[in-house]
Amino acid sequence: MTLIDARSVAADPQSTARLADAGLEYRVVDMADATAGVAFARADARGFLDADPGEEQIARMREAWQDRRNIGVFEPGAVPEAFPVATVNSWVAPLTVPGGEVPMWAISSVTVAATHRRRGIARNLLEGELRSAASAGVPIAGLTVSEATIYSRYGFAPAIPVARVVIDPRRAGWIGVRRPAAWSTSTARPPPQSWGTCSSAPAPDGPGRSRAGSCVGCAKRVSPRTTPRARPCAECAISTPTAGPGACSRTR
Repeated sequence: MTLIDARSVAADPQSTARLADAGLEYRVVDMADATAGVAFARADARGFLDADPGEEQIARMREAWQDRRNIGVFEPGAVPEAFPVATVNSWVAPLTVPGGEVPMWAISSVTVAATHRRRGIARNLLEGELRSAASAGVPIAGLTVSEATIYSRYGFAPAIPVARVVIDPRRAGWIGVRRPAAWSTSTARPPPQSWGTCSSAPAPDGPGRSRAGSCVGCAKRVSPRTTPRARPCAECAISTPTAGPGACSRTR
């Protein structure tokens, strides 16, 4: 089976026009160009919340992607070394099916910078890839993703799971550095080891519930919750890290 070179397919004109109307430039990125290739690789790493890649890693990324069709979305008039605000790349690979193989338009490196979300960029990236595949006569497309369910609107569905992670919310908690007392306490949350019930905790009102009450430490009203486990409120937890007077009986 002879596979076409995805790099021979031009940037999708419909996505080009739509993003131009939004004040953005959608174009193919040449990975052989050192400046453009480095910016694309670093933007890809940023999109997946990875550390900024070093020179050796960037060199490996550029080498691996030289045979792919790399698309970047840029602010108008962006300088050559500017990061694209969104990325995607694709190539044609064989897909084994009953009776043989068919060409598949493989899609990867789909990222959109946090500063440019909710602007229809991801939609134009994905739809542009699908239109490009159709124009090239490729019958099926595949996508490597971290969260498969959000791509169902484009016709994708989970095919090959790589790993499964199950988190028990009853045992999960914050183990990072606590906020200093000098910081704002409005959004601070104490770590699990400091959770407890203050001395004025209300009596139970049926399985898994508490009646509304108030804490002697902060005089805040406590709303009924559906779980019996309790923790201090943010304000009291910072002034009184352990359970006792001064820790509100708010439940999780």
